[in-house]
Amino acid sequence: MQFQEIMSMDPMFPPRARKCASSLYTCAKKVSTRLLVQFINSSMYEREQSVRKVRKYIRQSLPAVILTDILSSMVPVPSDKWRFPCAATLDRLHCKMHPECELVYGRLDRVIRVMFSEDISQVSINLKTVNIDLYKQVIASLTGVMTKLPSRPFPLLTSLVVCGGSVHSDDIITRIEELCEVLKDFAGNIENLHLPVASNLSLRSVSDIRRIRSLRADRTKAFNKRGLYHLCHPESHSRAGLQVLHLGVFKHTHFEKQDVAEFLKCMKNLLEFSLLDSDRALVRLDGSCTPGDKVLTYSVFKRAMRDTEESASIRGQIGPHLLATNLRAMSVVDRSLKPHYILESASLLHRLSIDWQQELSFPPFNRFKSTWFTDMMKGQSWVTLSKRLTRLDITFPAAYSINSYSLPLEDYTRLMQNLANLEELRLVGAGQGGPIPLMPTLQYCPKLRDLVLEKCPVHVPDNYEVVDQRFVSHSLKRFFYLGEMSSLLVHDFMMRGISHYMPALTELEIQPQTVLGYCGLRPDQVLELSSLMHLEKLSLPLSIRECIMNLPQIIFVLREFPSLRFLTLSWGMWCESYDISRGKISYMMAWLFNALGAENANIHLELSYKQHPREFCNFRSVRSLNW
Repeated sequence: MQFQEIMSMDPMFPPRARKCASSLYTCAKKVSTRLLVQFINSSMYEREQSVRKVRKYIRQSLPAVILTDILSSMVPVPSDKWRFPCAATLDRLHCKMHPECELVYGRLDRVIRVMFSEDISQVSINLKTVNIDLYKQVIASLTGVMTKLPSRPFPLLTSLVVCGGSVHSDDIITRIEELCEVLKDFAGNIENLHLPVASNLSLRSVSDIRRIRSLRADRTKAFNKRGLYHLCHPESHSRAGLQVLHLGVFKHTHFEKQDVAEFLKCMKNLLEFSLLDSDRALVRLDGSCTPGDKVLTYSVFKRAMRDTEESASIRGQIGPHLLATNLRAMSVVDRSLKPHYILESASLLHRLSIDWQQELSFPPFNRFKSTWFTDMMKGQSWVTLSKRLTRLDITFPAAYSINSYSLPLEDYTRLMQNLANLEELRLVGAGQGGPIPLMPTLQYCPKLRDLVLEKCPVHVPDNYEVVDQRFVSHSLKRFFYLGEMSSLLVHDFMMRGISHYMPALTELEIQPQTVLGYCGLRPDQVLELSSLMHLEKLSLPLSIRECIMNLPQIIFVLREFPSLRFLTLSWGMWCESYDISRGKISYMMAWLFNALGAENANIHLELSYKQHPREFCNFRSVRSLNW
């Protein structure tokens, strides 16, 4: 970028891109939160009488909606990755970059004791960001608040999410069972429940919650078919009310496919059901002759179909008697999909996920033919099913092992030509034998809103003098291009293609598999995206080489984005030693943070946790960031 071009840009952020004066509500919430955090970290918290006084005061002074808002601001929500990139981590993490994360890691049980009350409507916790030694205290604090005298019901509580289950959370199964029993007695209006681990006893209590609609358990312990029997018991509330069920069942001695099939036939109102199939053991990583003794959802579905037909023939019924379900979504993992099964017994299904390993088509497994996917797409039943889909998620074998099936161009054309109603598309491991064309995907799916491509080399045009309007998507709002470096290295004009063919984007994330060995994007490439008038959330890898000696140029580039509010950066680290210094990353992030503050820019700046996890745990880095 030439000096003349930089000087021709806006000297300041435009008024609509600058922060406005904070509202009275925002200022009051910040002050209230700061005072509560000071109390939680102080020695006064050790006095039970002080805790009671604070709880009583805030409940008398603040309405329920504000209390819930304050609690949400103190405990990062796993879904808010643009404010807290670390909150949705799948690994155990002690984040030292955000004060909120520090508070959650060491004081979450105190936060719950002070803030959790009958006025709270939603609670969301990720145990992966909490100290392991606090697991029991955290669950006990939830139970203790709900059972303390004088006991009161919690009619406003509709959602309780305690995610991040792991082998460490298995030890608190007794506390989880107590919590579920308390929820049944005091929180009958809860609709969404997410547990780190579940057992037969906990599911027995959940089945009696009056308004339960969605249940997810990351893991299971002391669990067998009796747990499913509790959920589908004729007198339980869950049999008629439960619509979404995801259970992390991996390897249990007394858990068979037949038991789950009987459960599926009883649950007529179930819209989504899975046993978290994608978390199964991988053949190439396990090293054994079996891929893992796990019951898979699609196998259960086929078994239920066969049992229904056999029971009808035993009773002497004339004509076909098919299984009828109300399923809207299904995952097919490590099995070959038969589309006519879904058309017959899940006619309302419109969200489909497919995931398989190439090794299972070879001895000693021989589960399916290696060409089953290509053969399936040639059938009329797939054509009929694909026209109904609004969401499609496919993980190809190339995502797990090299030289495996990865959707060649001929199959890509056959796959996409019947997806005119698709709104969400996710492809993982496609195009590794030859890049898939990015822009024709937008033409094949004119209603597409979300597009996620992981480990997928793509081809983009290099001539933009004339833009073919047939390929321009005015419906696409979110585009994620993740885990792929070759296309970013080959196509210098990829950002230009995105800006021309995806003008309605509001959320864009482009991150390679790793920033080690990748040079990153130049400022002039980032500038190409400023023509996206509605872009609010952006995540990109920048080049250390291009930016370290000219950081003000980044500010000039950001001034050109009219709607940008959230920016997450990673830094491409080339092989030279001066490029891989973590101190430079801290210095540049601190400089940008202060420069944006000096400009009063309304842009929330974050560092990518996926690419720079060490920076979140390095205390010296955090001090240099001044966050």
